[in-house]
This record gives sequence, structure tokens and C-alpha cells, in this order.
Amino acid sequence: MKLSIDTWVICAEWPLEKLIEVCRANGYAGVEFRAESEQRHGVELEATPAQRRDIRRKLEDGYLEASCISTSQCLHQLDEAKRRANIDRAKKYVDLAADIDCLAIRVFGDGDKIGPDMDSGDAILSTAEALREVAEHAEGSPVTVAFEMHGQFNLWKYALGVVEQADHPNAAINYNCDRRDLVAGSIRETYSRVRDHIEHVHLHDLEADYPYVELFGFLQEDGYEGYCSLEVDYRGGDPEKVMALYGELWRAQVALATGL
Repeated sequence: MKLSIDTWVICAEWPLEKLIEVCRANGYAGVEFRAESEQRHGVELEATPAQRRDIRRKLEDGYLEASCISTSQCLHQLDEAKRRANIDRAKKYVDLAADIDCLAIRVFGDGDKIGPDMDSGDAILSTAEALREVAEHAEGSPVTVAFEMHGQFNLWKYALGVVEQADHPNAAINYNCDRRDLVAGSIRETYSRVRDHIEHVHLHDLEADYPYVELFGFLQEDGYEGYCSLEVDYRGGDPEKVMALYGELWRAQVALATGL
């Protein structure tokens, strides 16, 4: 498994060159680019073909991978026009990912709320059909469409149902390290349900009361070769020091999990 930084908050103000510099200095192998958030890295749909080539070249020159593009596209929409717009926009992110040699895009299920008068099976099926369409667009490319366990789709039954019914090799789960997954203090029950479909992982506060060592042990057992991407809501102090600390902490926890 490899370590990535998500630009969500901690380094949202850094241009691509600064991101590459700090990642290289602190042992991060990849960058997950948060799109649609007015960040400075330039990985957006508006990037021209020349700009996309430049992004790819700079990452390659820095010996880094683009681990994921985090989009805000929500695939559970009751309004057909909104649903179509989000599917089509997600497809454009697949193209952007392919242009910069990025491994995945992240999508959500959290559009319209699954209310008490709605059958959850219908919501899962509708979301799965949307995910399948985006995944079909990625077919023939190395880009995975990673459906995040998040919000109302954090429940393993919902996320797994979406990915299984999408039934496409380019569709997978982004495991989100949410405390709601814990049963008797362990993620074993939740993780065991979705483990065969995980191709991206979102970490959060590595100092929090969450069984990260257990998670890393499970991932190691499964031969996971993808990214553990740090999505850290850090809004004060020195972000470079936090990245350095978390890089060392992640390596220590992985070593503890694997007995190295």
C-alpha cells in the first residue's frame, strides 16, 4: 500500500510545484486532487490539453502519481436532469484523469436524501445504474470510478449494493474510515463485507480513536497495492509539519500492523 495526500484542506492553497516538493520531502507517493473547490493545483475540467500535459509531466518528473481526482458528483438524484448532468460531468472527470495518468476519480451517492417513503433498494439500483454508466465511459482506461462510503451511503449494505449492481471492472469502493463502521470497537464486520471491492482508501486524523492499525493489517492481508489517501481537516499552524508528522505516523502504524 502507498501513501497519498488529499488536497481537501491541508494543502488547498499550494500550487502543484509546492505539492510535489512537500510530498517528495515527506515520503508521499501520490496526490489526490480535490476538484471543484477553487484550489491552486490546476487539476480541473477547465485545464487545456497543454495544461493537462504539463500537469502529467510535472508529476512524472517528481516521481509521483495522481492517485485520485476527488469530485463532488453525487449519483443519487431523483431529478433526471440533475442526474444526467452529474453523470455527464463525472465522465468528463474520467477523461481528465486519463489525460494526467490519474488512477481514479471519486464520486458520491449523496444527492437526494433516501427518505422514509423511498425504498432503499430503488435508490441503490438507480445509483448503481449511474455508476455503471460512468464506469463504462472509463472502460479501456486505467481509471477507476471509486464510489465513496459516505453520508447516507456509508452503510456497507448500501455502498456494496451500488458497486455490485453496477457490476463493472472500472467501478469500486472508496473505503472512508468512518467511526460508524465500528462494531465493538473493530472494523472487522464492516470491512469483511466490502474488502473485495476496495480500490481506494480515505484516512483522516491518524491520532484519533480509530483502529487504523487494524485496517492496515487487513489491507496487508489482502495484498492491497492501492493508495491510503490522507484527507485531513487541518486549518491552523504549519501544514508542512503536519504532513511530515502524519507521514511518519502512517509508516509506524503500517509497520506495527505488519509486524515489521
